Amino acid sequence: MKLFLDYISKIKFYIILQLFPVMLAEIIFFLYQLPIEPMVYVTVFWLITGICACLNGFYRYRKKVEQLELIAAAPDINLSQMDSPVGQDERFQQEIMQQLNQMRIDVENASQKSSEDMTDYYTMWAHQIKTPIFALRLLL
Repeated sequence: MKLFLDYISKIKFYIILQLFPVMLAEIIFFLYQLPIEPMVYVTVFWLITGICACLNGFYRYRKKVEQLELIAAAPDINLSQMDSPVGQDERFQQEIMQQLNQMRIDVENASQKSSEDMTDYYTMWAHQIKTPIFALRLLL
């Protein structure tokens, strides 16, 4: 429900914009003193059209939010599983996510390499210290 209310608040301008043709048609019908039935038909037609458009938009919005939640929950997920972008903004968003994911992978690889280098260095250092001490014990 919260997601639907968030979507409605996001498209409230378009909802208000959808009401203007309905009001304009009602005013014209009223000025021509037409019966009330055509007014009701036009109003119902516009409302059904608006509700269908709203539901279609909400479906796409919900799907996009679910994909983003999935990526946020598991950043190791393959970003190619996302739907193809619908508009320019979604294309840029996916490119940014791809770049951030590549940066994350690069940092993880650098950290792992640094850890391996440190382990190798300390292992070699420990062997270098151990050898002279072992030789001194043999001499004593």
